[in-house]
Amino acid sequence: MAAACTPENCTLLPTFSAEELMEIVAR
Repeated sequence: MAAACTPENCTLLPTFSAEELMEIVAR
């Protein structure tokens, strides 16, 4: 789910913060 989302649409998800997204992408 997170892997398929781009930085642009990820920012629209209130569930994830920028820091959380960075950690998810880093995996």
